[in-house]
Formats: sequence, C-alpha cells, structure tokens
Amino acid sequence: MVKTIFFYLDGVGYKFLEEMPFLKNLGEEGTLCRVSVEPLHQMEFSIFASQEQKDLNLWTWYYHNPKSSPYSWTKIIPCFFDNNFFRKIINYSTVLKEYLKGNSHFLPISKIPLRFLRNFDLTSKKSFIDKNPIEIPTFFDILRGRGISYYAYEWPIYSTELKTGLRIVKKDDSCFLEEILKHKEKDFLFAHLTVFDGLLHKFGSENKIIRNYLRKLDRNIEKVCNGLLKEYPDLKIFVVSDHGMVNVREGVDITNSVKNLDIVYFADSTCLRAWGGKKEIEKLRKDLEKFPGKIYTNKNKEKCPISFKRNYSGDLLFIVEPGFEIFPNFFNNSKLIKAMHGYDKTSELDALFVHNYKITNKKKIPTFGICPLVFKSLKIPAPLE
Repeated sequence: MVKTIFFYLDGVGYKFLEEMPFLKNLGEEGTLCRVSVEPLHQMEFSIFASQEQKDLNLWTWYYHNPKSSPYSWTKIIPCFFDNNFFRKIINYSTVLKEYLKGNSHFLPISKIPLRFLRNFDLTSKKSFIDKNPIEIPTFFDILRGRGISYYAYEWPIYSTELKTGLRIVKKDDSCFLEEILKHKEKDFLFAHLTVFDGLLHKFGSENKIIRNYLRKLDRNIEKVCNGLLKEYPDLKIFVVSDHGMVNVREGVDITNSVKNLDIVYFADSTCLRAWGGKKEIEKLRKDLEKFPGKIYTNKNKEKCPISFKRNYSGDLLFIVEPGFEIFPNFFNNSKLIKAMHGYDKTSELDALFVHNYKITNKKKIPTFGICPLVFKSLKIPAPLE
C-alpha cells in the first residue's frame, strides 16, 4: 500500500481554512470537501464506522444503564462526600479498573452528582482506534483485516494492527505528531490532534489565540508532510476534522426546572435528558418551554433528530439552540464556555475533508461519507466481509 498519513483535527471547522494556507492549497490542488456534521455529534464512531451515529446510539458519552454502570459501587459513598477529592479517587480507581479489564475509552466523571453517577454507563468502553470497539467493523478493523500495518495515536492510547496499549506523552499536538513519526515504517499513520478543541471552548473563535494556533497547527502539518514526501514521493495525505463550533452567547440555567422533581437527569452542555414518571416529565416539559430550544418526548419522538430510545434520549430530551449552553452542566459549572458543538444540525458546525489527490467532485459530504473516500483513494475494498 502507498504510504499514508491521516491527521484527525478536533474542532477545526471548515470556516478556519482561511487561517491554514497549507491545508487550503493542498485541498484546492487535490480534494477539498465541506463536511456536514450530524445532530448532537459527540463521538468519532460515525466517521470511522461510516454509519449515522443515530443508528449506532453513539451520539452521547453516557447513557442510562444502572446494571452495567462502572460506577455502581459508588452507591456506598454518602452524598456528603461529593467533593473534588473523592471525585478524583472515584475517577482514577474506575479508570484503572476499566483499563485492567481491557477497555481503552476513559472519560472524566466531571461534575456528575454522585446521586446520579451510579445510573450511567459509557456508550463505548473502547477507543475508536482500538480493536472491535463496537458491533460493526470500524476503519481500523478493516485496515487490520486487510493486513495493512498502522500506528494510530489518540492520547493516551496507541493502537497498531497487533495490539492496543497505553502510551502517555505530553498533551501537545506536536508531541502527538512526534509519536507517530517514530513508527513511520508502518503503512498507515494516524494522529488525533486534540489541543485546538480545548482552546476553542475556552476562548471562542474570535480570539487571536485561535488564529495563531491554527497557523501553528498548519505549519506543523506542513513540516510533517514535507518531511515524509522526501522519503515517500507518492505519500497520500488526509486531513479530516470532526466538527466546527458555534460561539456561545448566553447560558440556559435549568437548575430551578429540575429542582424538587423526582427524576434522574443528565445535563450535557447542549442537551438535557431526564428519566422519570409521566407527571414529573410533564412538569419539566412545561417549565423548559420558556428556554430557547426544542423538547422531545414520546409524544413527538418521530421529529427527534436522533433515535429516541429511552436509555439514551431519556423520557425527555431538550436541545438548546445553537449559541446557547446549558449552564451549569455536568461538565462545566464554573464559567460560561466561549464556544460549543453538539447542537442540532447547523452549517456553523461544518467540518472539513482534505486530500492531496483528486478523488471526488463533491463539494459537501456527510461525516459518515469520509472513510469511504479514504478507502476509494487507497483502493481498499470496504466494508470488510
């Protein structure tokens, strides 16, 4: 197979291409597509399994399943121990336990209240670069099945065609690139570059820190590509992002809406899910009508942009309009975030697909259309039978 490198950029929306001359030129000479992002996009499986995430029930990190929750043991901890010190103990002990069980997808419990934590499980226990992380073959499963050697890095996990393991390097995109270049003897190199996503959440898209980092990222990618092209003139380059972001204008405080209700709820940054009896859910629905967003229950579930399945969507799903953040929420309760993703479908979240060869005339593709184009360029039959 022709030597290939795949840069997976977190949070770099299509609109940022103007700040990245190398990527823009690469796409204009080869293939450049705007990528339409699915509603409530949170995870990579839609891209790397080439399936709509609503069909995979992988549009959220946590779902309601008390029986399989890795945090079920926390029910022995009194609620007055719900503080940062005990949260760290819970977090690290659970991560260690899950790693020893062979799992590779680790998430912080952040601000999920202990009284609710025991009710939730992770939608995926394995990283998307791991072996067989979900019920259908992923991009990396197909590479492995075709006998293609690869090295993929998603901090702090690495994966090859032979094994997956833990490899901790400094949490910096340059270090991630250095890590994969140590394995350039492999046919396929993959790096998930995650730093920009955090900067965009913190500063918003208008801050000069964002522009400066995009230019730095562009230069780093150019440097890696030029170095590899000297050794491998036929090198195939893919640069893909998962989503853009919308600047946040205002917070939506649902604290009083859920107060004194006999429900279990999960407050994400852009959506609220609630589980409870009909009367309690109806009370909540009526109160949420004052906020900017859409509310879905069993009565109008056919209009919901994702599959309305109780364990995942709750008995009620409230999605705020783009530009708003549920605040406080289970991931952020200190300061209103500057930019966010995971809304209902909007062109502001469009991602990008760049390839140094011409493989399609399409100007816009869905997230689940990315890997079929990669397979087409690499002349790999897919999906794996």
